[in-house]
Amino acid sequence: MNSRHFTKRQPSHRAVASRRRAAVLFALIVCVALASLLLVAIARQAVARRRLIDMQAQRLQATWLAESALERAAAQFQANPDFRDETWTIPAEQFDGTSPAVVRIILKPIDDKPTMYRVHVVADYPNDGANRARVEKDIMISDNR
Repeated sequence: MNSRHFTKRQPSHRAVASRRRAAVLFALIVCVALASLLLVAIARQAVARRRLIDMQAQRLQATWLAESALERAAAQFQANPDFRDETWTIPAEQFDGTSPAVVRIILKPIDDKPTMYRVHVVADYPNDGANRARVEKDIMISDNR
């Protein structure tokens, strides 16, 4: 019987180099993928923060509009005791040029106090349903005639 002796062949230098390049390339792809995921998460967080800041700014603007409307209602009522309501539209050009605002003012007499009126204002900025900040305020004013 012939016995053959098999010896384990060592991989060639080219095969070893090729495997190393493949491993380095794989590690590089994994690093790029992880960096991309991190950048996407940072970008999403930045967009969310920007939206929050925009919403806060719109809420603040609507609050100031409501305060102004209360003062406007008191002045209108003092100048004209028959004044009862108004819809006050503010064009976009008076803000950032992109969104108008609308403020509704309503005066109603208080039933058990004949010289007192309730002023109710609703300020919407911007004046669209999707991104609107709405602020409502009330005060009581008296008819001092």
